Amino acid sequence: MYSAKLLAALYLLSILVLNSCSLVSTVESAPDEQSLDIIIEKLKSDVEENRLSLNLPDRSAIKEVIVDDNNKTITIIANKRFSFRYLRELDVALLYAEIHSYFGDEYEDYFLTVESNGEPLENLVPNLYRNFLDPDSSRMPVPVKERPAQVVRNISKPFIPTKGLNDRNIALWHSHGWYYNHHMDRWLWQRARLFQTVEDLSPMSYTIPFLIPMLENGGA
Repeated sequence: MYSAKLLAALYLLSILVLNSCSLVSTVESAPDEQSLDIIIEKLKSDVEENRLSLNLPDRSAIKEVIVDDNNKTITIIANKRFSFRYLRELDVALLYAEIHSYFGDEYEDYFLTVESNGEPLENLVPNLYRNFLDPDSSRMPVPVKERPAQVVRNISKPFIPTKGLNDRNIALWHSHGWYYNHHMDRWLWQRARLFQTVEDLSPMSYTIPFLIPMLENGGA
């Protein structure tokens, strides 16, 4: 869970972007006389109809909205589909600001959290794209002192490399080739025939006789 200070920075960032780009929210501030139930139903409907500024995956939906007046928090539980979109810090900030606008001035000082797939949306931002949010240490690769043993070893070679790619297991294939086309009920090349050849033949012609032996000679 991230601190309120970091999320506040994201809120500020979203406000600056909204002002600089003259981006108008699709939802006007909810009048004070509107009931909370009406606000929640409007928000749910707009999410299901994909009427928010951020393009959400199909079949995204809000399952539950929890408003805690004692702690002044709003927690929105979305379905798993909601998390299928790639997210960046600015996306999260803009989405939070837009959703917050549904609740109007009465809930302006309430702290908003949107959760999907069991995680707040800000947790779904990859470490590579984090500037305001702290890196998630649980996603960092664990340093391994000893490499795993080779899956395949050429015992006919007169030497065994001890450095370079030694004990590196590489899954490698030439990617192009035959595939079964159900519509035509037969096997086809993946690429079109062009200038009396097929592109699928080219990667195989150097991957198998050249690239693989080079990697093996390096210890892979």
